[in-house]
Amino acid sequence: MAKKIIYNEDNSILDRGIIRQSLVDKYFNLYMNNLKILDTDYQEENFIKRRFWWLGSVAVFKNKIINKKIFVDYSVSEYNIYDFPVKAQPINRKGVSFIPNELMEIDSQICLIFAQHNKKPICSIVYKYINEITEVEMVIRQQLKSHRIPFVMTGDELTKDKLKDFFNKINNDEGELYMTADELDSINALNLNTNFIVDKLDAYKKQLENELKEYLGINNLGTTEKKEHLINSEVESNDEVVNISRASIIDTLNIYFDNCNKVLGTNLKAVYNAPDEESEEEEGENA
Repeated sequence: MAKKIIYNEDNSILDRGIIRQSLVDKYFNLYMNNLKILDTDYQEENFIKRRFWWLGSVAVFKNKIINKKIFVDYSVSEYNIYDFPVKAQPINRKGVSFIPNELMEIDSQICLIFAQHNKKPICSIVYKYINEITEVEMVIRQQLKSHRIPFVMTGDELTKDKLKDFFNKINNDEGELYMTADELDSINALNLNTNFIVDKLDAYKKQLENELKEYLGINNLGTTEKKEHLINSEVESNDEVVNISRASIIDTLNIYFDNCNKVLGTNLKAVYNAPDEESEEEEGENA
């Protein structure tokens, strides 16, 4: 009975996992760095933005005893006719004394903040792009492998040694090479008839990355070509798309932050932490 061939796909699975996780880390860090929440310290801001990324929502209430706002996870027990929560209970994950274990009335004792209008986490859209970019990267790697298919040489031991010497001379960039017709006939190259499309795949990957950056409100000009090479209409069009994308997140957050400010007396506000482009240009000229 013929032996069954066992194919090892561990390397492919490992590569895909590494690529995907590196993209998750990259865009998570870009998101965290790009968004700024005023009236919070660095620990509060980090907690809030991580909750927006993974869960899409966070709750905040005011502890009157210590006169401090507290951001927490929560569970909802009741909804109104508009499908908005009415009562919520803070989740006391660390067992601290200043987080109550009781239902609190929303927009009176506690306020909820959602990262998006659909109440879903930021990563719900980011992961869709990351999965597509990962697959494109895997195809690019496979394309590169297909162009590294080796030569196959047949013959006896003497011919084998001659061919090894022949290819060593090629690798050493020798200009003149000599071999017999029979030796030349013993060389074959595996041909998969693979067209070179890495450049097209790379352009498609950059397009997906630019769309993802636009969603996160990150200006993507300069990622594929210099800004001065673009005409004014292209620059304005890009800026308009980025501003709309920024507004889809920032405006949503500030709707809920404004409500928190009215109910709890806070001064929460979401802004983008992106550096000013004019300042960057001035620094470049002075460098």
